[in-house]
Amino acid sequence: MRITLSTTLLMVVFNMSASLSQDIHFSQFHFTPVINNPANAGNQNTYRAILNYRNQWKSVAAPYKTGSATVDGPFGESLASESGRLAWGFNVFSDKAGQSEMATLQTAGSLAYHLNTGENAVLSTGLMVGYVSRSMNMANLTWGNQFDGYSYNSSLPNGEAATSEKVSYVDLGAGLSYSYKKGERYMTGNDQLQINGGLAYFHPHQPNYSFTGTEEKLNAKLVMHGEALVGLPNTSLSLAPSFIVLSQGSQSEINVGTMLRFVMKTESNYTGFEKGRALSLGLHTRIGDAVIPSVMAEFGAYALGVSYDINLSDLDAASSKRGGMEVAFRYLAAPKKKSGGGSRRY
Repeated sequence: MRITLSTTLLMVVFNMSASLSQDIHFSQFHFTPVINNPANAGNQNTYRAILNYRNQWKSVAAPYKTGSATVDGPFGESLASESGRLAWGFNVFSDKAGQSEMATLQTAGSLAYHLNTGENAVLSTGLMVGYVSRSMNMANLTWGNQFDGYSYNSSLPNGEAATSEKVSYVDLGAGLSYSYKKGERYMTGNDQLQINGGLAYFHPHQPNYSFTGTEEKLNAKLVMHGEALVGLPNTSLSLAPSFIVLSQGSQSEINVGTMLRFVMKTESNYTGFEKGRALSLGLHTRIGDAVIPSVMAEFGAYALGVSYDINLSDLDAASSKRGGMEVAFRYLAAPKKKSGGGSRRY
């Protein structure tokens, strides 16, 4: 049987992607809090909107394109009390992979409750319910069975058992997280400390997502994550270490690293006219797969992050170490307070 080089590379890319994780993931995971854990929905007590885009494996075969849009925030003061508050989240993501244009479209809603466990600490729990639609275009693929001994003949049967090019299912997830936030003792002290970490569990019912009509279960996934912002006292610098661990079926992924944040201009806590500005440089590694340099710029309520995966896995011979670029954008808006109380941004 004769197989072309492009088909071989396509199969290698597909297998490498599947071996890492059956779910989509982003390298800038600090820009995907609600995707990581539904308990993170509304955990900053602000209205938050985030856009993510990832373009991967363009140097090897048809690129894998992934996009996501997330909004989340508190329900409002009517559902808040001294003991805690209720929050919501909504996410849509789309993924299109390879020559077959294998596409995944998911819409998901999250509900979270944030319990105040101390002056600076919050324990959160959250639930996620989503609907997933998957599709592919078999007409774009070529198969060894369609080689007649002399040339490729698309009219020959491919011998594949796909019974449908579309499949859909309901998805579920739940999580717990813990947050601790201690602000600066004085405006230029830069001795703040912020910590967030948690556990989440997705696909507990292991839905069937097969295109062939057979039993092909989506493995349950466990996510462990943590991040911090540690101010270096009396400087303009902060460290922001973070990690995420994904375990799904027999596969696992670990992404760990840190960012160095430099505050170029402190936001005014009095007039609100002076917007804070900061620049962060980071380096993470997805162990056994890639090194990921990144940069993030913040201006007031806006943040823009860019990263690039430098491939170090066995695929680097074909990829020339070019993995994929990722761009993320975030906007924060403090909820309005009742008359007589000023707004607060965490």
